[in-house]
Amino acid sequence: MKILKTEQRLCLSCMEEHNVNIVEVEEQEIYKDLEVEFISTYEYCADSQEYIETEDMIRTNRLAMKDAYRRKVGLLTSNDIKNIREKYGISQKEFSEILNWGKATITRYENHQIQNKAHDDILSKIDSDPKWFLEMLERAKERISPKLYSQYYQKALEQYNMKNNPYYIKTITTNIRVSEMKLVNAHDEKYIKPTYKNEICSNFSYLSEPVFIENPPILILAAY
Repeated sequence: MKILKTEQRLCLSCMEEHNVNIVEVEEQEIYKDLEVEFISTYEYCADSQEYIETEDMIRTNRLAMKDAYRRKVGLLTSNDIKNIREKYGISQKEFSEILNWGKATITRYENHQIQNKAHDDILSKIDSDPKWFLEMLERAKERISPKLYSQYYQKALEQYNMKNNPYYIKTITTNIRVSEMKLVNAHDEKYIKPTYKNEICSNFSYLSEPVFIENPPILILAAY
């Protein structure tokens, strides 16, 4: 048992006010004829030596057990599915619509239901192949709004570029105060350092970190 935190409040086990521990416990359970190991979270009363599950804990612990089963049989976990969806910047409902699976399917997969192998294969393909997801978006164009289609398409295209172009550079656009800028010669890595006093550059695009590209003799503008 690992104590995560302690709270002074009414204990639901002994119905007395005292320190209640929130703990993690390693558990084993048989699920669909397989023994799985996972971490559960409980409230623990040291006086009665009892574990208590709140409604939220029941849901979390059941999902932890199902995710352990998914890992054991080679399926994506609920967090894996959530990460794929968030990588493309799509809501649960819209992701289901694009896949034409029904509005609540992705919500169920992320919260309590284990996906079948066919759906798991599709999700894995989307994760590894942004170009394929771009094609799926095109087929689903009539089922989502033009604004959302454009938003999701740009995000998927960004993922495709990052995966397939080793020289792809993502820029960040913001308002910054420039105290010093450097021009980086990507060919020989020499620096030129012009200085600007208290100038505001609106919507200035800069690199999140210096990037050097082999061979092409081009200049990259970087802010430091």
